[in-house]
Amino acid sequence: MSVMRLHKQRVTLLITALVMALQGMAGGMNVLIFGDSNCWIGGDDCSKEQGWTKWFVDDFKPASCRSYARSGATWTHTDNTTENIKENIEVLGDNNVIYNQIRRAQIDVGDGDLPMPDLVIVAAGANDVWFVKKRPDALNTGDLLSLSTSSDEFTGLIPINRLTSLTKVVGYDVSLLKKSFPGAVIVLVTPSQSTRYKNDDVLLAGNLIERAVAQMQGVFVLRLDKEGVIKREQELKAKKFTTDGVHTTVAGAQSNGKLISSKVKKLLNITLTNPF
Repeated sequence: MSVMRLHKQRVTLLITALVMALQGMAGGMNVLIFGDSNCWIGGDDCSKEQGWTKWFVDDFKPASCRSYARSGATWTHTDNTTENIKENIEVLGDNNVIYNQIRRAQIDVGDGDLPMPDLVIVAAGANDVWFVKKRPDALNTGDLLSLSTSSDEFTGLIPINRLTSLTKVVGYDVSLLKKSFPGAVIVLVTPSQSTRYKNDDVLLAGNLIERAVAQMQGVFVLRLDKEGVIKREQELKAKKFTTDGVHTTVAGAQSNGKLISSKVKKLLNITLTNPF
């Protein structure tokens, strides 16, 4: 047997072992979820069937899963946004933002109330698109936060109330996640299509989210606007997967939850086998 052939067999065996490990890997992962109402309706413990998080947990079978999602939450900030870990509202608000959800999780993990996460999922952006009049800079296509500027953000040189566009705030929040939870795989889930906003706008939001993290290692984007079960034209004719054009029915939640679980498993497979 040639040396090359023997090497290939060893590599194949190693990859097979890694993939087999992956099959049991999800069961050992601790998961944190941040997001808006379609996460929130699944409950903080991810057990309510109208939220995709419940169906994700059923399929993914993590060791633990905690959701910090809140109805009305946005990625983007306003001129009045401040750090506020105590406010708990379920509507659009200056401080009802992903950043403050992350800050709450930082404290809980730091205090030992939750384990360090292996996987972080952020599913948000619908309210940034839906309430664009309240977030006029959200879809700004030229406002990309550079990595050098990001380090300045951490030192407080640029206040968080200037994070008013998707590209800027997503880049900052993901940098914060990477710093807070080193080693965690980060998955961003873009908003689904909806009867409440145009497809062009939600597709743009997805593109901006992808653009914000394009240069970041260990960060992946799942495009529910393209691959999710909710289709604007179908829901306009007859609502099947949403109750109101935005929020999922049980069927919609189940489909999206299983889709996200499947996609995350594939992403984890890629991260394991990529070195080869």
